[in-house]
Amino acid sequence: MSYVIENSEIHQLTDNPAPSGTATPLKGRDNIRTKFLSSVGIAKKEEEFSLVVELLICAHECYTLSCDMEGISNVLRASRKTTTALASAEEFPLMIRLLTGIARFNEMNYIFDTLKQYHQFELLFRKGIEKEDKLKLAIMDYLKRYHPNDHDTYTMVSLHFTMYREIAKMLEQKAHSHLKRIES
Repeated sequence: MSYVIENSEIHQLTDNPAPSGTATPLKGRDNIRTKFLSSVGIAKKEEEFSLVVELLICAHECYTLSCDMEGISNVLRASRKTTTALASAEEFPLMIRLLTGIARFNEMNYIFDTLKQYHQFELLFRKGIEKEDKLKLAIMDYLKRYHPNDHDTYTMVSLHFTMYREIAKMLEQKAHSHLKRIES
């Protein structure tokens, strides 16, 4: 089961969306912070994980709209803890939903690490993700920075996202290295 919270509906209820990140009503007087921060370490079912992920995305949206940097950093910290729990439960699609929902790819590069560690990096190439231009660039940047010798993954990413310039650059570098070997 998947929960999708319509962010636009939540922050249209108030003039200031910042409190929505911590006080959006779930049932009666309960609030998001109590629900998701307390469940980050104990969520065991897919439905609970899905709800936690959607609440984190919603809270991030509210904090972003109100430019509340402290709230955003709290959500990013909770996201990191959630990622650890999701990895333990092998809920990799939810991890990708968290990454694409919050869309702070550079701050959340630990998700790329986790996906690579668990050999689930290919999940980033599923249908629909190719529309995320910032994600494409973040993946390429991550590979260049943290895995510069992983030419196979770099090639796979370039080909999947039809990034012709990167493919041409990679082929040019291979040609230059072959020419240097021939000259030597």
